[in-house]
Amino acid sequence: MVVVGPRVADFVTEISIIVQKHVHFNINKWKHVPEVAKEKIVTKVLVNLTFVHNLFYFIFFMLLA
Repeated sequence: MVVVGPRVADFVTEISIIVQKHVHFNINKWKHVPEVAKEKIVTKVLVNLTFVHNLFYFIFFMLLA
């Protein structure tokens, strides 16, 4: 998967920070990450994306009002 578009660096940095909070630095393969940690990472990323998506639409519609 390739991430493209504006603010790609910010998106990648945010995901990197989330992963670093839940995975020990000495784990170098995703398959060695415990399922519990993977679930926490995915949940946090989805929550953040949903928040940003909702914020975008809120601002967009406020500007139209």
